[in-house]
Amino acid sequence: MDPGELLDLLKRRTGFTEAHAALLRELGEVMVPIAHEVALAFYDYLGRDPELGAILHAEPGRVERLYRTFARWYGELFSGVYDRAYAERRRRIGLVHARLGIGPRAMIPAMGLVQELSLEHMRMALRGHEVYSAVEAFDTLLC
Repeated sequence: MDPGELLDLLKRRTGFTEAHAALLRELGEVMVPIAHEVALAFYDYLGRDPELGAILHAEPGRVERLYRTFARWYGELFSGVYDRAYAERRRRIGLVHARLGIGPRAMIPAMGLVQELSLEHMRMALRGHEVYSAVEAFDTLLC
């Protein structure tokens, strides 16, 4: 399936709207600055697993490149633009994970950590009434 068509299907299934996209774009100001911190926690978590740690450190400089790639990916979560190009970038990331043998059993818990750290930051950085809609938009995007 074409990445753009798949993204459109997922948006319909999850109820992701332009209002969610606009809110996520606004959240970028608060969320993008923590990308490096979230990347450190993400790769620290993955690196504690012997199999995944071996993949991460198989090439000199790989982890450093991955930190930069993660920060770019995290920033795109809050870009407000979720189109075919966005879907294609997600597809390429998935293909790299598949080529390296990094499947859902590794990524689902690691993404849970990303979600946990992000939601915690939202709860601390936003006012009470802003938190619910921010959490809803972020969770809908990650589904």
